Amino acid sequence: MTVRVTMTVTGLGRSRFAFSAATEVVNLLRNATSSAPHLSRWWTRAAGSVDARSMALLTALAPVDHPYSLDFLTPPPQRLRESMDQAAEQIGETAPEIVDHHLDVAFRGRPLRPELVEAFGGKEALDAWRRPMPEVVADLVARGPRVVAVETARAMSTFFRHALGPDWARLSDLLQEDINHRAGIITSEGIVTGLCSLDPAITWNSEEQQLLLPRPYEVDVDWTDAGLLLIPSAALPGRALFSAERPATPSLVYPARSVAQLWQADAETSGTDLADLIGRTRARLLQRLDRPRSTAQLSVDCQLSAPTVSYHLGVLLRTGLVHRQRRGRLVLYERTSRAESLDPSRRRVE
Repeated sequence: MTVRVTMTVTGLGRSRFAFSAATEVVNLLRNATSSAPHLSRWWTRAAGSVDARSMALLTALAPVDHPYSLDFLTPPPQRLRESMDQAAEQIGETAPEIVDHHLDVAFRGRPLRPELVEAFGGKEALDAWRRPMPEVVADLVARGPRVVAVETARAMSTFFRHALGPDWARLSDLLQEDINHRAGIITSEGIVTGLCSLDPAITWNSEEQQLLLPRPYEVDVDWTDAGLLLIPSAALPGRALFSAERPATPSLVYPARSVAQLWQADAETSGTDLADLIGRTRARLLQRLDRPRSTAQLSVDCQLSAPTVSYHLGVLLRTGLVHRQRRGRLVLYERTSRAESLDPSRRRVE
């Protein structure tokens, strides 16, 4: 069975990348049993700090042992980088009818919506796929869908603060680096190749102008004139996830590259560390810029793509932490005295 996503020229042109703290929280919840070091570290933090009721609610709405987590937990990011505060505001303000719809998809005993029955090939198949509603969810449902949304937003914020908060700066850098890499593929090889590179299971039907994703149900998605929302995630070790609910922009969440960079726990050391202040990648670049270096040299030294290095150097340049100079055909960068003052351990001896 297959999800068929019809892509117009307009839709391909309007597709965009973004990432969200809420997506990372939900994917971490769904992959709580993963042995990946960064996921284990985040989950251990949460298990030791998040209150039992919040944990019970979140694991009921985004379970490890079922393929569906309620979609209102991951509202489409409105900007390139969506913080947890921004996402939580959207979650808490989810319309009651949308909360009800997602509850109907997930849990037995809820109304059987005709479009879902059709997608699953019958009432029995749909109800076999749905799961019993846990007590913690039922208690909130009895108080109304708005209470479900507000309490879920609170629980998501709590979980993020304890589990992912200490690593969010360098996690954001890694996701931005992935976006830069994918943008490079699209620039050099085209949008279709870029989309298919997000997951080996994704294919392109050139005759029908459709992306094809294997799934346990049949769905035709034909409202893509606003494009696709492409979301990298460091907490998604498996295949890409696809979400489409008319009229919202369909989302494709895919595994980010280079997550091994997150395996070390050194982000737990100091809240005043330079990496906490400006992000791990930019801190790495500043460390290398004790003498003039080119983008190509930094790309090799830091094992980053040239577009990623250029992006972060642009940020550092605009904030006065590096300066640049031309030597023949080379453009060289070096950190400034302002950058030195941010980290006393790296100040030059005059």
